[in-house]
Amino acid sequence: MFKNNKAMFKNNKIVAKDKVILSILPRGVIFVEYQVFNKATELIEKLRITQEENILAAAKCIADTMEAGGILQAFGSGHSQAGAMELCGRAGGFVPTKNIKEPA
Repeated sequence: MFKNNKAMFKNNKIVAKDKVILSILPRGVIFVEYQVFNKATELIEKLRITQEENILAAAKCIADTMEAGGILQAFGSGHSQAGAMELCGRAGGFVPTKNIKEPA
């Protein structure tokens, strides 16, 4: 049994605060309870409401830079490199981009 202060794994289920979060079904299929999706949706909506002005300002800054012939440079260290990789070098992605890679 896996247990910490927030969740525990018992009987092929991960339980937090007495609610099943995830069930492992036969053949290794994982079923995620709807509360996880509901919480994710709630957090995304909160982000949209509280940060919309900042997101639009950042988008305008990027668009203005691209129109002026500039490039979008992205950097991530460790696992945060994934965000930079999403912006750079993908088919259908931004063309004027540069992924600044960590030398390690």
